[in-house]
Amino acid sequence: MRSTADCAAQSDPEANRQFRRRWEHPTNTLVRPVMPRPDEDVDRLAVAVLADWRARKDRTR
Repeated sequence: MRSTADCAAQSDPEANRQFRRRWEHPTNTLVRPVMPRPDEDVDRLAVAVLADWRARKDRTR
């Protein structure tokens, strides 16, 4: 069973195109949060966590 939104989107291709343009816009962070690029941000976070862990390990000895 199809929703009325699906039927409306197929019946009006211009409205569908405008909706997609808004939905896929890079500043659309309310629905699709911008994820960090894994190659940079996650590596930086891993280095910081590892340094913090080593500092705590040295303090507990």
